[in-house]
Amino acid sequence: MKKITFSLFLCLMGLLTHAQTYQIPQVNWNDTASYSRTELISIALKDIEWCYNTPMTTLKNTRQEVISFLMQWLGHSPELKVSTHADIIKCNNNNLLSMFLLGRAKYNIENKNTSEVNSILAGADFMIGYYDKNAGFFGKNKQIKKLRKQMDSGKWEKKLLKQFSR
Repeated sequence: MKKITFSLFLCLMGLLTHAQTYQIPQVNWNDTASYSRTELISIALKDIEWCYNTPMTTLKNTRQEVISFLMQWLGHSPELKVSTHADIIKCNNNNLLSMFLLGRAKYNIENKNTSEVNSILAGADFMIGYYDKNAGFFGKNKQIKKLRKQMDSGKWEKKLLKQFSR
C-alpha cells in the first residue's frame, strides 16, 4: 500500500511540476513577426490539448492565461472563422463555450475545407468530452445532457443541416 501511495505522490508531483513550468507565448498581436503562422498554429494546438487534458480544478491561473492566449489567437487568425451556436450558448457556461470554440478551431485546422455543420458537431463533441472529464467541477447541466441526447440520435445534425442549407 505504501508503494502505491508513494507512486501516486510521485506522479502527482511530476504533473504539478510540469504544469507549473507551462510556457505561454508572449505575442504582440499587433506585430506577430516574432512567430510565423505555422508556429502559432502549432503552439495553439498544443495549448488546446493542454486545456482539454488538464482538469478544471488544477492550475486555475495558468488555465485562464492559456485560454486568454487562445482566444486572442482565434481573434487574430484570419484563416480561422469560428463562431458559437445558439444551442451552445444555452449551456450557459463560459468554460464550456471556450472549449466549443477551441474544439471547432482544432477540427478546422486538422480538416481543411470542412463544412460548417461538421465543424459545429466537432466543437460540440469536444465540449461534451471536456464536460464529461470534469463532471465533478461542472455538476449537472441539463442543456449538455439535452444536446448529447440530440447528437446521439442524429437530430441535432439534421437540425444543423437544415439551418445551413438555407
